[in-house]
Amino acid sequence: MFHALIWCLRLVTVTQCIGLAGCYVLATAERESEIYGWLFFDLGWSEGWSQGLDDFGSYACLVGAMVLLISGLLGSLALGVPRKRRQRWQSWLELPVLIFVSLWCLLLALTETLRGGLFTEWAIAEQAVRYATPVALGWLLISQARGLSQQAIKRVTLLLLLAAFSTFLVHGFKAVLAYGPFVDLLLLSEQRWLEQGMEQATAETLLVFIGWLDIGLAIGLLLTRWRIIACYMAFWGFLTAASRVTAFGAEAWPEMLVRAANGGALMALVFCFSLLRKVD
Repeated sequence: MFHALIWCLRLVTVTQCIGLAGCYVLATAERESEIYGWLFFDLGWSEGWSQGLDDFGSYACLVGAMVLLISGLLGSLALGVPRKRRQRWQSWLELPVLIFVSLWCLLLALTETLRGGLFTEWAIAEQAVRYATPVALGWLLISQARGLSQQAIKRVTLLLLLAAFSTFLVHGFKAVLAYGPFVDLLLLSEQRWLEQGMEQATAETLLVFIGWLDIGLAIGLLLTRWRIIACYMAFWGFLTAASRVTAFGAEAWPEMLVRAANGGALMALVFCFSLLRKVD
């Protein structure tokens, strides 16, 4: 079960990193991040330096994804290497990558807040699972190399629990207020796949219901820590991430991948809850 937890967190982080690179340097609809806007427009940096730093972060995330994936595979296949030594070099190799990815995701959320816009004041809370997931993986890798303890799993569980609560609470709040882009996701997905002609008023009513459900689930998960709630929230997180593709087509794949932690962090929580129950 612990091995599954590690790989869940690893694959979510890798997927998220590929999504970040896709959003800002790889996809046909490539754009600049809020980090670029903050540096260029708000701080007055030159366009070259602002663009260069923005691209560096995205390419570094892509390289980091490859390092995490290759390191994980080599660690699983390293026959003849003592387990403790393997776990030690694996943690030292991956930890700098995980720290960078977490800080870069946090900086993206912070600059979104600083630059302003509708609901951007909630960006750090809304994107909590994106920067918490790499931290959780790094924490577990270090704990594993030093001798895994129940306390380490409890702390990682709490970290992911608070991050998931924060993300779903903000998503629910925005949905209750019929946030325009969320309404568009419903209307465009319905138009592309069902073709029943859903009206905007219907979409907004449905979105309000979804929002209250998200808020209720976030509170319920925090209070009960039931695996069934975490499983449903994981499914819903993956589904809402995929709605970017169902609404806008395959070219929106980076927007889907960058939200991998919306469902992946909840899947990791399912494994955490199972591990803690086994110990108890």
